[in-house]
Amino acid sequence: MSVNSGLQGYIFGKMAWSMGHNGKSLVFNPLAIISSVPYMLAGYYICERVLLGNWIVPAATIPGNLLQKAVGICVAIPVCLVLKRIPIF
Repeated sequence: MSVNSGLQGYIFGKMAWSMGHNGKSLVFNPLAIISSVPYMLAGYYICERVLLGNWIVPAATIPGNLLQKAVGICVAIPVCLVLKRIPIF
């Protein structure tokens, strides 16, 4: 699943650093995160389909994956705002 997370991070980074935003937009960054979620869902779904050998069963994991991403976003945004105030970051 790390390839899936890497792809999601790449998509987010490309969007957050596009059009001169340089990853500093408090409006554009959350939109970029939300826009990368469908890629994460698709990647998890395909991997679970391969592991389980069924197209239907992995659909049951979609709500849990969405909840995981929502909690991750709610934690990541404040942490990033704090880290940006530290000179080394």
